[in-house]
Amino acid sequence: MKNRKIIYVDDKQGNLNAFKALLRRDFHVLISTQPQEALEMIGKEQVPVVITDFKMPLMNGVVFLSKVRELYPDTVRILLSGHADIEAVIESVNKGEVFRFIKKPWIDELLINEIKNAFELYDTRQSLHGRNKELRLAYEELAYFTYSAAHNLTGPVATLRGLLNLIKTEPEQTEEYLEYLDQTLDALNVHLTNIISFNKNKIDEMSPKEIDFEALLSGLLLEVSRIPGYADLNVDLKINQSGSFTGDSSRLTLIFSNIILNAIKYQDKEKQHRELIIRVDATEELMKAEFRDNGVGISEENLPRIFDIFFRESTGQLGSGIGLYIVKQAMDRLNGVMKVESEKGIYTSVVAEIPSLKA
Repeated sequence: MKNRKIIYVDDKQGNLNAFKALLRRDFHVLISTQPQEALEMIGKEQVPVVITDFKMPLMNGVVFLSKVRELYPDTVRILLSGHADIEAVIESVNKGEVFRFIKKPWIDELLINEIKNAFELYDTRQSLHGRNKELRLAYEELAYFTYSAAHNLTGPVATLRGLLNLIKTEPEQTEEYLEYLDQTLDALNVHLTNIISFNKNKIDEMSPKEIDFEALLSGLLLEVSRIPGYADLNVDLKINQSGSFTGDSSRLTLIFSNIILNAIKYQDKEKQHRELIIRVDATEELMKAEFRDNGVGISEENLPRIFDIFFRESTGQLGSGIGLYIVKQAMDRLNGVMKVESEKGIYTSVVAEIPSLKA
């Protein structure tokens, strides 16, 4: 309980001194004889537990605690009184939502125990606030994701239907329309793959295993080599692994594949030499990977937004705008950090640092 803040308000300095002497070893004790001063201290010091005497000349304890409740509703409030008046008890509960009513003179052991209970209640409330916030954000995210994903899927489906009708009515253009149809199916497949990846990252438990980065990335590059545009990219892969790194293979694959696919997708076709440089350094404790390409780049004003869900720098660009959002979610699950630097028309560098799951 060290460094836990508590404030006691009483018009008798002797009571304050005795209170502080009793509790100073276990708590960070603040005291005041002035209720108004105490209100300011609670806000400034962010005090979780507030204790006050009932009978004070300037403002009685019930009025004081009702003000505390109004200004700082998360605090846990305790009332001390030498007057065992049932009306005072009822009023304190109704107006100040008091956690405990303790008679004076207090019993040391009882007082300490109730203060510990008050901190446990405060911690529980804060935990619930955090969980409720997480649930609210998750609900909003899911609602937005569902709406936007449905919108992204209906577009390709409508295009496919239109192309099929054109093939029926203009058979002489079938080869051209089939090419468009193939491109549309690729886009549809990207959307569906991202939806599956989004769901798996949210639901799947962590699956720690030893990672061979040479095998993982070589296999991944072989897999994406069939994607149009890969052959135009000069890929330079170098891996330095000096220890047995433990990680989640599926999430590492998700992160690496999205970064590599972006390098393929956003090549600068005006450049004769197009490259993707991949450098990985891995030890038993940490993996650091850099992916650097000389593609179209990202404008400075849009860099802070690249991990936002469904963000695309321009509507004419390929992609669903989900990939980097999922990458960020996966990085968070792995307690990793990612840094992106880019200059429009020059380069993009993505650096990912992920700690081992061995610990």
